[in-house]
Amino acid sequence: MTQLGEYPKWAQKAEHVVYLRISDKDQAKADKGKPPMEMSTIQRQLARAKAGLKSKKWKQPKKAHIFGEVGTGRNAKRKQWLAAQAKAFELKAKGKDVIFTVTEASRFGRDIDVIVEAWAPMFRAGIPIFETQKGLWTGTAQEPAPFQKFMFVQAALQGAFESDVKSLKGKESADVSREQGIKPSSAASLFPFARIDPLEAFLDNIHIIGLPTKRDGSGGGPTAFKRTVSTTTAPHGPKVAAVESMRKREALRRKHLSAEEYQEWKEYRQLIRNLLADLDYDPSAHAPLKTQGDGKNRWKASALWRYAGGYLAEPWLDNYRQVTNEEIQDIMDDPVFHLSDKDKDRHRVIVGKRKKKSRW
Repeated sequence: MTQLGEYPKWAQKAEHVVYLRISDKDQAKADKGKPPMEMSTIQRQLARAKAGLKSKKWKQPKKAHIFGEVGTGRNAKRKQWLAAQAKAFELKAKGKDVIFTVTEASRFGRDIDVIVEAWAPMFRAGIPIFETQKGLWTGTAQEPAPFQKFMFVQAALQGAFESDVKSLKGKESADVSREQGIKPSSAASLFPFARIDPLEAFLDNIHIIGLPTKRDGSGGGPTAFKRTVSTTTAPHGPKVAAVESMRKREALRRKHLSAEEYQEWKEYRQLIRNLLADLDYDPSAHAPLKTQGDGKNRWKASALWRYAGGYLAEPWLDNYRQVTNEEIQDIMDDPVFHLSDKDKDRHRVIVGKRKKKSRW
């Protein structure tokens, strides 16, 4: 039985399967679009893992034994995580001594059930988990390390507990938002800076779908329709792929709304789109262009969108409604009060920086 800071002699010559993971929120902007193993955040995590092994004078991992990915630790079907486990079992089956290495217990997983289900087979097979940050070692069924195992479990469960609390808070926040008529996730852009209103371009050209297609591309059909809408609204309208999403949303509106309700929605949409154009800011997360100027009305537009976006996205749902003219005026008078918690944090950071600059 090993004590804290003690490891079996075979650990010095064991093969290490290293698993690296970052969540989406940890991903650096400069890393977007790169393969996981080329990301600076993953590379820094790998450097910490190697440094931890070097401090123990243990073998460094082979390139083929290093696995990294971007994803939540609550997911039991992470591809690289499963591949790392498979590699560990493969090496063990070949008679190798194997250690499954992570930089922190939370990198292994952030869900209690996911952690236990993956850990138990390795524990029984004689594959310990080692985390380099604190030097914790789980031991195995054959060579137990109860104190270290307890500390590792405690660290792993702490990460899982924090993840559960965040998930619960997020769900509660979304539920409250729905009760207030606020759409929890961002609605599709109204494209206030498009050359012409994309909805008008959509409705004016919908007949193209039914026209016969031609080999030279001059005819009709779905592809020609989407290309026409995208081209006529350019440069700040929807791309071809976004027009397909528009088509699906339009089908839902026609399905759920009466002709009178649809016209009412359309008029309200035009009102909000005009307001966003006047404010010179598109607050949608999917906006191709945020502002044509300095974005000074960003907070007004963001607050308005927070309350108007739900009805615009799903007008047939009872918990969403049109924001009245009086409510719109209240939002314009005190936009910060009506912002989401996340936007309030952004406001404090951005406005705080401006105040600091103005002192000099």
